[in-house]
Amino acid sequence: MLDIAVTNHGNNSVGVFLGYDNGTFSNQITYSVGTASPYATEVSDLNSDQRMNLVGTNRGINNIDVLLEYGNGTFTSPRMLSTGSSSSICIATADLNKDNHQGRKGGFGIFKIPKFKTIFYEPYIWEEFQVESTSFTRRKCFSILGFSKFQTSVFPPDNHLDIIVINNGTASIGIPLGFDEVTFESSMIYHTGFGPYSAAVGDFNNDHILDIVITESQDNIVSVLVGYGNGYLGKQSAYSTGSHPYFLALSDFNKDTRLDIVAGNYNDKTISILLGFGNFNNERLMDIGVANSGANNVGIFLGYGNSLFTSQMVFSGDSTPYSIAVGDFNRDDILDLVVASYASNNIGVFLGYGKGSLLRQKTFVTGGSNSQSISIAVADFSNDNFLDIVMTNYGENTVGV
Repeated sequence: MLDIAVTNHGNNSVGVFLGYDNGTFSNQITYSVGTASPYATEVSDLNSDQRMNLVGTNRGINNIDVLLEYGNGTFTSPRMLSTGSSSSICIATADLNKDNHQGRKGGFGIFKIPKFKTIFYEPYIWEEFQVESTSFTRRKCFSILGFSKFQTSVFPPDNHLDIIVINNGTASIGIPLGFDEVTFESSMIYHTGFGPYSAAVGDFNNDHILDIVITESQDNIVSVLVGYGNGYLGKQSAYSTGSHPYFLALSDFNKDTRLDIVAGNYNDKTISILLGFGNFNNERLMDIGVANSGANNVGIFLGYGNSLFTSQMVFSGDSTPYSIAVGDFNRDDILDLVVASYASNNIGVFLGYGKGSLLRQKTFVTGGSNSQSISIAVADFSNDNFLDIVMTNYGENTVGV
């Protein structure tokens, strides 16, 4: 059964909701992290014992915390690991040196985006995990440009994880390519429009080479950079969205085997969908859907299959759509959209036609009059082969299913 982990920033704890087989959850079990202010969390099997552990960032006190799972849904007290002089706010885990985190020189790599200008990479080996060694490898530092976000992927076909760094302050993205032994070459910088905010990776032109799409919030566009297969990217192609696109998601909405793009537009409260010729329209091409927060709508861009997309098709939503997820909710083999509407205190489900069009949304209340749902995800929590929805309610400090 799927469980849920959350960070409780206001009371310095992390919480776990254990899932039952009927789609319900236990009361929250909390674990204090002392004076830390937890900001983000990641779930991973850090010590190869087939149990999922928690690792989180603590904003303001320059460390991260690790909680090991006992195997019964409970966790150890947090172990704090210093991040030096940087305050981390984002985290991701990956096996960068392909040693299944058992080797003497590795362990799972823990990335942290600090508050200022350095990314740290620290492959830890804890004595609880590795009896041969109780030492730590030295931290490796990589310069980045201004306030940044990042994700990992494999760009050249060398089976080594690479990093995408979104440099919001300098209107660029950087890609340090990975080698063996968790080393990286200097970042290749690609300039973007103003306000790059988030990125996603997919094969938009069906050439089996990864491409990148980014939201450029100040320019009200998303841009696609086509990959060459050697770690380099082509010139960006821009596509208009609603006002201030922040987050995006990729899927084949129209079952045409091509990726589509959906973007959430903060200012106009809309989402934008670019079908990638593209899958909202059943042409087996990837398309894009977005939540346009400022315009109160969602948008779909249908993909052509050559990294180009149609103009955005806009579907009216409720006030301030903030995040978006994709799933087949009515089991008709056509993708649907669900949107969390922050100001309306609800979520909206748009059922797909399969031709790139969506039905008028059906809304569901997410809590009280001030629930303010800001994040959403889709999974089968009750093991009944029907998709369920989980959302975080910022205004009430709850999660809802």
